[in-house]
Parts: sequence; structure tokens; C-alpha cells
Amino acid sequence: MARTLTIRCNGPEQHENEVNIDALFTPCFVVREDSPGDALPRRRVLDCKECSSGKVIVTREMVKEKLG
Repeated sequence: MARTLTIRCNGPEQHENEVNIDALFTPCFVVREDSPGDALPRRRVLDCKECSSGKVIVTREMVKEKLG
């Protein structure tokens, strides 16, 4: 089962976007072994699936909170 986040875009209509966590950070290269959580990018900016003006911003903290 895919793990997803529901995030609103920052466009004028604030559409809800489903973001697949597994696909978002694949491939993920580990550079340091001392802190594996830091292997995730600080944030990813995606285009809204419904409008051309909105962006969906996914932060490392959002992903960590969802994965618990």
C-alpha cells in the first residue's frame, strides 16, 4: 500500500494533491551514515496536478511526521 500525503497547492484555488511518499524520494542516495533522516531533501517543490499556477511544497518534517 502506498503511503501518501494530502497537501494543498499554494495557487489561488488551493487544490488538494495526493503525494506518494515512496515515489517522491526515490532514488534517494545516502551520503552520510551518521544521520539517516538527513538523507531526505529539505523540501521538494512539485507542480499542482490541477492548475498551472500552483506549487505543492513537501518538507522533510511533513514526511517524518507521516512516517512516524
